[in-house]
Amino acid sequence: MPRCCMDFDIRLEDLLFPERLSPEGLEFLRAHGVDRVPLSELRDRALDLGNGTVKIFHRCDQLDENGRCRIYKTRPQICRDFDCTTRHDCACRGKGVIWNAELDLF
Repeated sequence: MPRCCMDFDIRLEDLLFPERLSPEGLEFLRAHGVDRVPLSELRDRALDLGNGTVKIFHRCDQLDENGRCRIYKTRPQICRDFDCTTRHDCACRGKGVIWNAELDLF
């Protein structure tokens, strides 16, 4: 299963005070399901990256049982803008294109 929708980096102050985020940032947190998880639980699954940023390990609520995005065509802008070539654990394997199992091609 791809790992790219299983974690994300966020400034700690934005996690604690989400009203500081842009509408796109709030849309991402809601779609991901982070807004329904107690902060204490998120804290237990977080990694301090320094400079006030944390990596939150949380499986996106929009992933189906195969790890594919159920809202891909209407996913948040932050997800659309994400450069998956920076992550080799993404479904695209760092190529920037998602593999299509039905056509057996990238």
